[in-house]
Amino acid sequence: MNDDSLKNTLRTEWSLLVESFIDDSELEITKKNLKLKGMSLEFVVEQIKDLSGQKKSIFQRIEKLKHEIEQQQAVIENLVLVGSDTSEVNAHIDQLQAQGQQLSEEIMRIDEKLKKMRSLEGQL
Repeated sequence: MNDDSLKNTLRTEWSLLVESFIDDSELEITKKNLKLKGMSLEFVVEQIKDLSGQKKSIFQRIEKLKHEIEQQQAVIENLVLVGSDTSEVNAHIDQLQAQGQQLSEEIMRIDEKLKKMRSLEGQL
């Protein structure tokens, strides 16, 4: 096999591997990136940085939710002390907790992608 043929074969294999773990919504963008950049170490490092940035942003959003939940729990304590209805505040806390759960699931998906990209990084 000549060098060009070998590079094309490897590029195709890497593309298939990347496609196997990227969401369909991201697949077209990634295919374009692969065509533009090829599967290089720089591309993988860039993807790792991007995923890490996304993860950091989600952690910040979770911290904001946690702070808001704590504030709402303090409101509930005050409402209980004065004998008022807490159902609205409880419903709001439930919504915040559901948002937190969704963000946690998103972090898990990003972690899986990061593991695979780091594995690719080690192989390049």
